[in-house]
Amino acid sequence: MAAARLKSIDDAEQSKPAASPAGFVYVKPDALAYVPASSYQFAGIGPVMSNSDRTVPQGWMATGTPDRQTVTPDWLVVDAPTIDGVALKEIRPVATSTGYLTEVFREEWDRDGLPIGQVFQRTLYPGAVTGWHAHGVTTDRLFCSVGSVRISLFDGRKASPTFGVVWHKIVGAVRPAIVVIPPGVWHGVVALGPDIALVLNLVDKAYAYDAPDHWRLPPDTEHIPYKLA
Repeated sequence: MAAARLKSIDDAEQSKPAASPAGFVYVKPDALAYVPASSYQFAGIGPVMSNSDRTVPQGWMATGTPDRQTVTPDWLVVDAPTIDGVALKEIRPVATSTGYLTEVFREEWDRDGLPIGQVFQRTLYPGAVTGWHAHGVTTDRLFCSVGSVRISLFDGRKASPTFGVVWHKIVGAVRPAIVVIPPGVWHGVVALGPDIALVLNLVDKAYAYDAPDHWRLPPDTEHIPYKLA
């Protein structure tokens, strides 16, 4: 049996083409072929491309803009929020025998050092746009538990070192994260995809019914260099 197995491997090796395309492994159908473990470096297929391998394409009508790195090999986000005072905490769901468990907030994460004064949820229909809004003294903590949304921020604080900066983050049930938004930072939310989105907000100060700390601008305002809709 072992001799037949080795013979099958030898037959497969002898029947290989003289030259195979770079990065490809030839395997004869219905035959066994030995492939060195070093050939499987990423997702089980082919070598991994390094930054030094990427060169400007020649002979194209246009080269376009190359993608920049956004995650590490462990799929951790590389880019931190570019607006002063904005914080981000990505959360990994835990698979269980009955579904998934996802943490929303833990005190030891210490993203802002503030208490939780109120928690409320907002349902957004597919494609819904909230418009731009900001708070004078309230800190928002946004978490999308159902569906997917794009959170867009604009730093409208004239004394901020990042005044005028726009930043975006897509979050949702597939890639959960909590986004901390300090007072004075304008923000808007757009529901993505075909499903209803559910956004939780864990504010540090409860909503004041008699004097709401809400300041609003339309989604296409000229005061912000990005239009939500």
